[in-house]
Amino acid sequence: MAAGIGDLVVAAGALALIVLPLGQPDFRRYLAIWNVVGCLDLLLVVVSAARIMLAAPKQLLALRYPPLNLLPAFLVPLLLAMHVILFILMRRS
Repeated sequence: MAAGIGDLVVAAGALALIVLPLGQPDFRRYLAIWNVVGCLDLLLVVVSAARIMLAAPKQLLALRYPPLNLLPAFLVPLLLAMHVILFILMRRS
């Protein structure tokens, strides 16, 4: 039942960031907090999937076949890379 709550929180945070003006003094801090929360959410999803795979591999059998195999093979690594890139860009400026 708790699965996906972190995703919803991160998505709502992204929508809130879109509404905030870039020139607002706290924008960078909000962006950094959102980025950390999003990255942690993705890492928790990976850890949870690994635990489920070790305990009951048949529950994740659907992730081996298209189109769901795009989630672990493409989407999760892409999102993690985007969070890392955002960390790097925020550090440079």
